[in-house]
Amino acid sequence: MRVLIISSEPLNPSNTLSSTFELTQAQVLSASYDVAILSVNLPDPLIVEIKLFIKKLIGLRSVSHISYISLWRSIWRTIFFLFFKNKFTREHTIEGIRVYEGVGYFFRGSTDFTVNLQRWLQTGAQAFETYSKKNGSPAVMHAHGRFLNAGVLARAIHKKNIIPYIYTEHCTYYQQGIAPPESKPLLAGVINKAAAFIVVSPSLKQQVEKFIGQKYERALVIPNVLDRIYENSPLTSSPGQDPFVFLTVALLDYKKGIDILLKAFKKAFTGNTKYQLKICGDGPLSHQLLVLRNELGLGNVVEFLGYQPKQSVKKLFDRANVFVLPSRVETFGVVIIEALSRGCPAISTRSGGPEYIIREDCGMIVEPGNVNELCSAMQDICNKRYDRLKIRDYAISHYGAGAFLAELAPVYEKIAGSGLRFEFIV
Repeated sequence: MRVLIISSEPLNPSNTLSSTFELTQAQVLSASYDVAILSVNLPDPLIVEIKLFIKKLIGLRSVSHISYISLWRSIWRTIFFLFFKNKFTREHTIEGIRVYEGVGYFFRGSTDFTVNLQRWLQTGAQAFETYSKKNGSPAVMHAHGRFLNAGVLARAIHKKNIIPYIYTEHCTYYQQGIAPPESKPLLAGVINKAAAFIVVSPSLKQQVEKFIGQKYERALVIPNVLDRIYENSPLTSSPGQDPFVFLTVALLDYKKGIDILLKAFKKAFTGNTKYQLKICGDGPLSHQLLVLRNELGLGNVVEFLGYQPKQSVKKLFDRANVFVLPSRVETFGVVIIEALSRGCPAISTRSGGPEYIIREDCGMIVEPGNVNELCSAMQDICNKRYDRLKIRDYAISHYGAGAFLAELAPVYEKIAGSGLRFEFIV
């Protein structure tokens, strides 16, 4: 069976993080299905390319270290996209999965939701044509919403080609209150025409229902799946007790609450170098958080590791005593199941997803944004004893490839086997 996964985020060899959920699911599904991913990338508008070209041209004589290769690449791209073609499809193989990346250049940028959605759809439709010419029509499309784009594209393809689609919602926009009001009828249409509607946590289902003003009683709750690298590698090391290492792995932005973690760590372990905090990840607040660390006087016990590949992250989980994810909002919390799969107990927040993952025998849950509560949890967990093998078994049995396929494969088979061309879940 051919399955086409449609991501709402870019995916290419230079950016595998934005669509990491889709890529991981594709790898798990590829054991049973012929799977490919369609993604869309809308780079800087052409007006930015032209300005860059002019800036480089003006600086050519005055800047001795100018990159001629970069200059001519900018010239070529500007001429090509202005006069020949502004939408095309790149084909990649990423971690064993075929990816069809629709790339769309537009002359000017826009902040209008409808305009940007139309550009995304035009570019995605062309990528779908490329996929179809090379592979034929998929039996099922599986669109992942972060936010909405993939679902709207899947519905448009369904309307034109009579191909059923599943829509899985991941987005935190509902919790944050930033989902555009004008998107309500579009989102409702996507869900109502889907052969199946899936959410990754019960709280997300409630948030979507509240936003649209409609109940989806038959929606399926299917959690994200664990990356195979964490499941298939046996535990090879155990953490020591001195120093006692807290670890977080996250995008360094406001949603992840790393500022709260730094303040809680300061409050919990001031002056005690036995306890260390390692922060793995990069993001828009990297510099700001580094400044905060220094202001709090934590330079000798808090280490920023930057972005790390999955193999390195796995080793960090194995060597950490406790994983902490202090998010303000989450729809699930994939990094939590990754930590648990390595036997690492976790502290996280009641932020929309983690409270459904972390049980009493594998960690602790606190309120988001509460420095004092997080401080107390970090102090308390140092005195608890957890069975790392039992934590790992729990994570794999609930979120591993077998558990994921057991829930999703019957949905695929029912849709493709019955030839459904209309909704049956909602």
